[in-house]
Amino acid sequence: MWTVPLDGTAAIAVSVEPWDPAEPERGSTTPTEVVAAVELA
Repeated sequence: MWTVPLDGTAAIAVSVEPWDPAEPERGSTTPTEVVAAVELA
């Protein structure tokens, strides 16, 4: 479920990112593997 407004959004991408349960706020600074991308009309 998407819970934020998408006004002005041009596209949505889903990526696979590293995650460490010991540091849940950390992640990568750039997408590491985009698995899906959709351009919005």
